[in-house]
Amino acid sequence: MKRKNAIPLMLGWIAIGVASTDAIHAADSGFAGATMQQTGTITGRVSNAATNTNLEGAMVRLEGTNYSAITERDGTYRLHVPAGEYQLRTSYTGLDEQTVPLSIQNGAMVRRDIELTAGIYKMSPFTVAGEREGNAQAITLQRRSDGVKTIVAADAFGSLAGNPGDLLVRLPGVNGESVGGDNRFMQIRGLHQNLLSVTMDGDRIAEATSSGTTREFNFTKINADAIERIEVVKSPTPDMDGDSIGGAVNMVSKSAFDSTGERRIRASFGAIWRAFDPRDTPRWCYSLSYSEVFGGKLAVAFNAADRRYMSLIASNSQSHQLLP
Repeated sequence: MKRKNAIPLMLGWIAIGVASTDAIHAADSGFAGATMQQTGTITGRVSNAATNTNLEGAMVRLEGTNYSAITERDGTYRLHVPAGEYQLRTSYTGLDEQTVPLSIQNGAMVRRDIELTAGIYKMSPFTVAGEREGNAQAITLQRRSDGVKTIVAADAFGSLAGNPGDLLVRLPGVNGESVGGDNRFMQIRGLHQNLLSVTMDGDRIAEATSSGTTREFNFTKINADAIERIEVVKSPTPDMDGDSIGGAVNMVSKSAFDSTGERRIRASFGAIWRAFDPRDTPRWCYSLSYSEVFGGKLAVAFNAADRRYMSLIASNSQSHQLLP
């Protein structure tokens, strides 16, 4: 009797197992169908319509969704979103926001380039204190930064006359050590310049004095016309090098991709001499820069400078720089 009852019980367990397996497969199929949504891609470039400059750090987002992106240095962005109808909204410091409609199909790539402008508004008379476009970009990047840092455009205070140190001394918490009237060495928050790390585009710059006994960096060795912006970190983070106790300075060089492809040529000339010495003759200085983009993918940038630094005494120094 017990053996007869065992057979139906075993068949019941088998039926339950088969049903459970079918349910699991059905659930997996439903989950896969839910996760494999129909998606498309939105790509493009954000630029300033007035200056043809690509905008880094612009916010591109789809209204009513959580999809957003920050533009790269060349102004490009990319979003992978489900298929559907959207409103693409783009914003940047100092320029008017722009909203455009988009229709995304399954598997399709839609390119939408955005040109932002600053509108003209009729208002009562008032005084306007303007800012340069490069300074607006520095403010935008400072807001988007992961850590606490000060970012300033190279042209924020006008022409630097060839020395990035003249810009750094204008920033809060930064002091300059002047040699012969030139700001050559920098100190952050009063710490010695030997504890300061200096990089160009994130790569360490090798530097030492003629005696080779210190690590202090001479900023007169850098051509200011080749610098787009300067980033100052006063409190190093764990991801930075351990020898940045006295802070860090990162100089970002100019790139031909910063513009939408137009040719740019800049030249400056000058002379330096000791006004108190009637026997002294002028020594000529120059700075040349050229950049151009070919075909949207190949860029060429060239910078050359020759500047002489003089002190109140009879000695002087000369630096040459040639950047490909």
